[in-house]
Amino acid sequence: MWQILVPEEMNNKTFDKLFKYLLDYKMVTLGLYRLVGAQDNSCPYVFTNPNSKITLTNRDRVFVVARSGDIP
Repeated sequence: MWQILVPEEMNNKTFDKLFKYLLDYKMVTLGLYRLVGAQDNSCPYVFTNPNSKITLTNRDRVFVVARSGDIP
């Protein structure tokens, strides 16, 4: 399992779009690590299996399952 940044082109997009986008790179998305200020949160937290319509920010990190050679 890896933790990656939300790709720049996925900022302000929904989680379902991110999931489909990363599948093209042979990565399965498991959840998000929301840093302070990602939404209105004052503490970081892990968000497993987010709702498909959750909006992503540049303060989110993504947990993915992938081979190391598939990580861009």
